Amino acid sequence: FPSHDKPIVGNLDEVLLTLRNNSNKAAGVLNIGATNTYLKALVIPACIDLFLTNPEIKITLKAGSAKNLIDDLNEGGIDIGILPDDYKTQNLQHQFLFREHFSVIGKIKNLKKFSNKINLKMIEEEELALLNKNFLMRQKIDFQCKSDGASLNARLEVSSMDDLIQIAKTGKLIVIGSPVACYGEQDLVSLEIEGNHLSRDATIYWRQGAHQTIAMKNFIQLVIEKANHF
Repeated sequence: FPSHDKPIVGNLDEVLLTLRNNSNKAAGVLNIGATNTYLKALVIPACIDLFLTNPEIKITLKAGSAKNLIDDLNEGGIDIGILPDDYKTQNLQHQFLFREHFSVIGKIKNLKKFSNKINLKMIEEEELALLNKNFLMRQKIDFQCKSDGASLNARLEVSSMDDLIQIAKTGKLIVIGSPVACYGEQDLVSLEIEGNHLSRDATIYWRQGAHQTIAMKNFIQLVIEKANHF
C-alpha cells in the first residue's frame, strides 16, 4: 500500500479486531519509538501495563536518536515517539511530560562529599565519564562549562546512557547524565547540577491529524501516569 494509506488500513484492523472481540479494548499493532533512556523508564513499563488489560494488542518498539525518531514520525514509521526536548514541527503534535535536570550520578560513597547543590566548577577535579559530543546533552554540558568557566576531566566518552550507568555502577568513575536513567538502580544516587542549560524536557509526539486509535490513547495515558513519578 502507498504510505498515505497505512493509517487507514491500521484503523480498519483495529475496527475488525474490536468487533470480533465485541469490546472496547485496544487491538491491532502499535509502533512506538523512544530514546534509550525513556524506552526503559517509561515505554516498557507502560507497554506491560497495557498488555494486562488489552490482550489483543501488539506493540513494536524502536530505540533511536531524537532526530531519527522525528524522521520516523514524519514518515509514518512509528505512531508515537518519546524523546527529549521540544521539536516543534507543523506535522507533529506534542505533549510535555516532565523536565529533568542533568545530574552527577555515582555510588553513594563517591558522592557523599558533595552537598545537595553542585555546579560544574565543583567537579572539575573528578574523573568523569560523559556522553560523546554528538549528543545534545553533551553539547549543553559543554556550553554550561564555557558559561561557568569550568573545565571537566572527561576520562571516558561513550555513546549511550546505558554505558554511563554501567560505568557509574563500577564505582571507579562518576558520570553526568539523566537522573531518569538510574531510576530503580539501588546502588546509585544522583545529585542535580545547577546551570541554566543543564535540563531537557521529556515529550511525547504523534503525527498531526492522525487518527488516535484506542491503543494510542490508552498508551499515551499510561505514559503520562508513569511520567508523574519523575
